[in-house]
Amino acid sequence: SNKSKKHAKTISSQFAKEYWKRRHEFIVETFEAQKAVDIAICSNKKHIVLVEASDCCGGGAAGDSVNVIKLLIVKNLNKVSYSIIVDPKAVKKFENVKIGSSLNIELGHGIDNRWGHPIKKDLVLLKKSDGNFVYKGGIWDKEVGRMGETLLVRYNNNFIVICTHSTYEWKNEQYELMGLNTNDCDI
Repeated sequence: SNKSKKHAKTISSQFAKEYWKRRHEFIVETFEAQKAVDIAICSNKKHIVLVEASDCCGGGAAGDSVNVIKLLIVKNLNKVSYSIIVDPKAVKKFENVKIGSSLNIELGHGIDNRWGHPIKKDLVLLKKSDGNFVYKGGIWDKEVGRMGETLLVRYNNNFIVICTHSTYEWKNEQYELMGLNTNDCDI
């Protein structure tokens, strides 16, 4: 707009009208968690992304739901899955646990338990981090994200990043911080 309010208003109005005209192109098909996990597990595609929209950190929710993680643990026998969850209480319980050791712990719904119940599993601690990472691209490019103390745990083929604070999920920066390459997972 070259600092022209009039031109900025024209551009914004055109963009809004075009977006509204094409709004149906942006509708995403959604599924209940059970069906979404079943589709992901049965898929022959290399990478499936499941978004638990009701608990999206970037959308303002607590980020502590384990509904999809729970289903992946129960149903997932041969696919590798990566998940992120905000659970400061779980992080604290791993405080004195050594890398490679397991802990029987309740995970999830510790911040907001209206939507479900925690899972109780033996999780193997793989890595600890201060949770600081750098965003790559977009409006937050080169900004530091701060998850607070963060853990990487595993249950069978399910790798779970447990962090103290929620952060906006832009790409795969949180996974990379914990040594995970998203090209190596199925879900």
